[in-house]
Amino acid sequence: METLVKAMVEIRKSFPEAQLLLAGSDPTGYSNVIKRLARSLKVEGNVKVLDFCAAPLGFLYSLDVFAFASVSEGFGIVLIEAMSVKCPVVASNIYPINHIVQHGESGLLVNSEDHHAFADAIIELLGNPARAREMGEAGYQRCIDEFSLEKALNKVHDLYIDLTKRPHAY
Repeated sequence: METLVKAMVEIRKSFPEAQLLLAGSDPTGYSNVIKRLARSLKVEGNVKVLDFCAAPLGFLYSLDVFAFASVSEGFGIVLIEAMSVKCPVVASNIYPINHIVQHGESGLLVNSEDHHAFADAIIELLGNPARAREMGEAGYQRCIDEFSLEKALNKVHDLYIDLTKRPHAY
């Protein structure tokens, strides 16, 4: 999150009204660190720390760009959720994020801790709504093709079939 707050300094130069909305539970009080950083960088008016979001799809529909600056990730279901509502994505170029998001097609991937790269990518999408829409559409299609419930069930089915054909090891 700190990477995105730092990126707001540059984003605000091109898009003074841009808002960074950070949503989620905060059991450790990390939001206080984010608020202090935003104040120190003089972007506190552009950074909003929200609570846990009870209606995540509604929240995602309200975004122009979904930014995800993670340095490590188990899977990244939130990326699939953002792509499922046709929101263009800017995310860290780490596995498995770079498996979910296809750079230049369904989103933009950048160095996970490079706030300049995040700023540049977000500015690029905010400044080119047609490209952002194309990436949103491509992300939505990727969700259908690779991450739908039907696809997951078919993969599990195929795995079971494969396992039943193998000789027993005992």
